[in-house]
Amino acid sequence: MSFDIQEMIKMSKFYNQVLGIDANQLLCLEWHEVTNKFIELQEEYEFTFHQMNAHDIANRIMRKENYFIALYNKDIIDIKLGENHKNFENLSARNYTEYSKMRFRDFNEMDHLFQRRLNESIPFAELYLSQFPNLLFDAIGRFLVFVSGTVTVTLALVGLAKEEILFLEIGSGRSLVWYLGVFGAILAVSRCLMANETLLVDTKELMSNIIDKIHFIPSSWKRNPGSYKVKKEFERLYSYRIQSLIYEVVGVLVVPYILYFKMSKCSSEIIDFFREFSVHIQGIGRVCSFAVFDFKRHGNSIYGHKVDKVMQSNDGKMEASFLNFKV
Repeated sequence: MSFDIQEMIKMSKFYNQVLGIDANQLLCLEWHEVTNKFIELQEEYEFTFHQMNAHDIANRIMRKENYFIALYNKDIIDIKLGENHKNFENLSARNYTEYSKMRFRDFNEMDHLFQRRLNESIPFAELYLSQFPNLLFDAIGRFLVFVSGTVTVTLALVGLAKEEILFLEIGSGRSLVWYLGVFGAILAVSRCLMANETLLVDTKELMSNIIDKIHFIPSSWKRNPGSYKVKKEFERLYSYRIQSLIYEVVGVLVVPYILYFKMSKCSSEIIDFFREFSVHIQGIGRVCSFAVFDFKRHGNSIYGHKVDKVMQSNDGKMEASFLNFKV
């Protein structure tokens, strides 16, 4: 903890004294503006022995993250605990799981840029899932709307006919005004459980917008986005926050199980991965070779490169990351 604080203080001084960027300016600057300023000043201050460009800076900052992105992309790390989880529907808002974030993130993509991209996908994701209403919740909602609506309207009409009746205490000392408020609240909540029948959107277009933002393209998602199978697959990646919270709490207990039973099975693959997919770059050190964008070594055959499939990133991850980094 003390080491992190010291590093933060050093970073703050570097931004203020060397780059001339204070905290207020940093909120208004884009990342490429910060890197351009660093590149302009590095000759004057000689930050490193090796002249660094934007790609080198990203590789140095994301050394660890790039390795993890590649491990998940190559399906080497297996930490899934099965599909026995429950779907805590309508308990809270949804969010992308930590597993999905590692699948979606591009090589050399800064965290704030990645979060911005995910946030842009959320409106499309919410709209897509709203196309698959929960029939049980819809039926319960309609029943409650009918009952609570009938009682609310009746009490309102009684109040209009004779106002003093509303303040008449009945039952356990509660007035009709209190019951009117309770049933009115039930009516409002029940309406939220009902499916929106007026919502008509193009499911394929929605899925296309989601894929464009998250950079994750399973063939089944594009082929049949309106199926419940695809919906379930997407829900596992974009789950309710209460689920993620429960997984984090349970995670403390299952970590020993994962390390002993799951990770031990792929330990040799992890060692082989670091041996095969690490390169040394002068002035930066050892980094993930996918993040270097070496197309001769890792280029996908789909894009015209004659490289062994084992050495390629899955789903054209490296090529997509290269395009995103250039943009």
